[in-house]
Amino acid sequence: MHAMKLAVENNVFRWNYVEKILQDWTNKKVTSIEEVEADSLQFAAQKQQRQQRTYRSNHQKYKEIIPDWFH
Repeated sequence: MHAMKLAVENNVFRWNYVEKILQDWTNKKVTSIEEVEADSLQFAAQKQQRQQRTYRSNHQKYKEIIPDWFH
């Protein structure tokens, strides 16, 4: 039921999506709703860390060089 609820919240109305959620939980050996929620929070935190690293690396990677004649 929780997997179907997640599918609806993500606007995905296919049974295959629900099956993939359940398969993911089986592979991670998640057996309760509390574990599902903890896994979801952990995934969100990791996603946020990846976005921050990507943001920093993109801004550090490109440095605009202004030619001397511009000044």
